[in-house]
Amino acid sequence: MAAHSSKRFDAHVHVWGPPAGHTSTMLGSTPGSPPPPGDPALLLAALDATHTAGACVVQPACYGYDHTFVRGVVEASAGRLTGCALANPTAPSPGAAAAATAALLDGGAFTCLRFNPYLWPGGAAEMANPVGLAMARAAGDRGVPVCVMAFKGLAPLVPALRALLTALPATPFILDHAGFAGVGQDADAATLCELARDFPDNTHVKLSAVFRLGGGAWPHTPAVEGPLKAALAAFGPGRVLAGSDWPWVSEVCSYGAAWAALDRVWDGWEGGDGWSLEAARVAVEGGNAARLFKWKGG
Repeated sequence: MAAHSSKRFDAHVHVWGPPAGHTSTMLGSTPGSPPPPGDPALLLAALDATHTAGACVVQPACYGYDHTFVRGVVEASAGRLTGCALANPTAPSPGAAAAATAALLDGGAFTCLRFNPYLWPGGAAEMANPVGLAMARAAGDRGVPVCVMAFKGLAPLVPALRALLTALPATPFILDHAGFAGVGQDADAATLCELARDFPDNTHVKLSAVFRLGGGAWPHTPAVEGPLKAALAAFGPGRVLAGSDWPWVSEVCSYGAAWAALDRVWDGWEGGDGWSLEAARVAVEGGNAARLFKWKGG
């Protein structure tokens, strides 16, 4: 592994192998069109080129609940990468769900758990059902955060989210991609800030996949100047993580440009609550990941 001059950490990337190894259609891809190359070697090269010390590899939809590929990539990285496992809400009982979650998380490769609410058999509103609670509790018991993908917006998830956050106050929850509260999504942005205010001890947010939040605009200035700065202000630097959503971002811009766009969130930031600009950036760009994902710094 190359040496790194920083402890910058990308809180949200994916990897995958050749399409022949995929078990389902890639989420976010056009039917019949291949996804962008997601080879782990390309990821490591991108990290090296931008002096990014590590990343969290989120289980991609193409492998379903088979975590073999991502586990192998994480284990081969010598501590540089961590993994985010995909929760399986189709378990026949809460006990079975908890046992399956524990088996995933106890192996060491996966240090966070992803909830895709739209995989629940009863729909997203059921995310806080007994199976969901059992999986989130199993994660929390291990000090593992639960990442929630609200790709259809926050509004449909609010009752279930609030139920989970209330029932499991010691379990960290992370809203992926700023809760998809992008440009023009004022109601979702307000909801995101309300969750930050109402649950100050166990809510966190990723400033990730900025290219998905700008209403199609490039550069990403509208998203950075609007919802992302609002999220940083609402959550504070201690509850924010930075990420790219590589390799999807490569369809829009280079990996370096993705980091450069996110850098703009600090323009005009004057600190507060005891945070200097330097300390805030260290936290958002790596320190919070080290704490939440048990990352050792590569």
